Amino acid sequence: MGPDPHFKYIVSAMVIFNIVSSYYIGKLPLVWILVLAYTLGGVINHSLTLAIHDISHNVVFGNYYPTANRLFGMWANLPIGVPMSISFKKYHVEHHRYQSTDFYDVDLPTRFEGVFFRNIPLKILWIFLQPFFYSLRPFIVRPKPPTTLELLNVAVQHYMYAKGYETYSYYGVWNLLTFNVGYHMEHHDFPYIPGSRLPEVKRIAAEFYDVLPHHTSWLKVLWDFVFDKEMGPFARVKRNYDDVFGENSKCNPYLHADNTMVPILGKPEGLDRKCALDGQTDSVENKASTENETDHEKAD
Repeated sequence: MGPDPHFKYIVSAMVIFNIVSSYYIGKLPLVWILVLAYTLGGVINHSLTLAIHDISHNVVFGNYYPTANRLFGMWANLPIGVPMSISFKKYHVEHHRYQSTDFYDVDLPTRFEGVFFRNIPLKILWIFLQPFFYSLRPFIVRPKPPTTLELLNVAVQHYMYAKGYETYSYYGVWNLLTFNVGYHMEHHDFPYIPGSRLPEVKRIAAEFYDVLPHHTSWLKVLWDFVFDKEMGPFARVKRNYDDVFGENSKCNPYLHADNTMVPILGKPEGLDRKCALDGQTDSVENKASTENETDHEKAD
C-alpha cells in the first residue's frame, strides 16, 4: 500500500524524452519519422497509457492528494495527444467496483462487438481497432456529463481464455515496459498497491496466485484470440446482477435482459427513472457517483 516514490520520476522522464525526441525526429526524412514514431514513440506512449492506469489508483501521491494525482495524470497524458487521463479514472473506478457487470463495467464489449467480430479477419480488425472501441465505448454505453477536470484535461491538451475466470495475469518480460500491468489478478485484489510492488504480492501469496490460470506470452494471447473459434470479444465472464447489487438489482433496467451477451450500443430506456425500491433512486448509482466525485475511495 502507499505511493511509489520512484514512479513520478520514471513517468516524467518518459514524458520529457517523448516531447524532446519528437522535435529532433521531425527533422529526419519521412521514412525515419514513421519508423521511429512507431517503434520508439509508440512504445513509450503505450507505456504512458498504462502509467495513467496506475495514476488513476493514486499511486503517485497517495489517496489523500487526489487533485495532485489527477494533475500528474494530465502531465503523463501530454505526449499521447488525446485527453483521456481524467475520463479513464472516472470509468475505471467502476470497472473495479462492478467488474464484469453489464453497463457499469464499460470494459465489457458491446453486443455489436460480440456479434460482429467473430471470424478470423474481423477479430484481427478488432484488435487493431481496440483503442478506438476502448476509448469510445464508455461514452456510448454509459455517458456521463464532463467534469471540470475533464475540461481542463482537454484544454491541456479484462477476455475469457479459461472458462469461469474474469481476468488473468501475465508473467513475462513485457511487464518491464508496462509498469507490471500484467499482474492483473494481483492488481484487482489490491488496486491501491503500485505496480512496482505487485511481484512482491505474488511472491508473498504464491499459494493463491500460482494455481490460477495465467499467460506467459502476449503473442500467444493474440494468436489464440484470432484463431480459436471459442475466443473473441464475446468471450467474457459476466456476473449475475443479484450477486452484485442484491435488492438494488430491481432498479437496473438490464436485470431481465438476456445475460448471455452485453447490451447493444445505446443507453437503455428507464435508466434515469426513480427506483421504486424504498422510494429512492438507485443507491448503487448514487454511491458510485459520489465516490467518483470525492475521489477518496480506499482499498477494501
